[in-house]
Amino acid sequence: MEYRLLKDGVGIITTREPELINDDLHITFMGAPKGATAIFERDDNVSAYRFLVDGKCKLDGEFIYGVIRVVVAVLDSTSASKKWNCDSIRVKRFTNGITVVYHDDIDMREKIIKLQEDNSDLKETAKLLTEKYTELDTKLNKLLEGYDIV
Repeated sequence: MEYRLLKDGVGIITTREPELINDDLHITFMGAPKGATAIFERDDNVSAYRFLVDGKCKLDGEFIYGVIRVVVAVLDSTSASKKWNCDSIRVKRFTNGITVVYHDDIDMREKIIKLQEDNSDLKETAKLLTEKYTELDTKLNKLLEGYDIV
């Protein structure tokens, strides 16, 4: 399973296909800083902390079941430590010993709505900035009329 840690403090799963595992789950966090720790919390509030080595860690097979929330953080003494709230994972166990781990898409609709709202806001801001730039460019050209600039 692979996550990408974004600049805005969010981690997204880049592998969308469910994974079949027999024992441990290996996870890669692309963009994880040196000294980062992955924190996994199950629905029953049991947590597991894994220090990331080259952005990678593994989660014991016995730990994973249900829905697991994932956070990556740099745990140090500074109050401005960087933290990423990552997509949750969902686990389904079968009686034959196979475990399926997949992306928890339950809140996907809300995420799409939020992205559309953000996109609309960004377009409006870009439009306003373009108008302001055009206005300032016109004023600058008027100020510079008559000056010989070499």
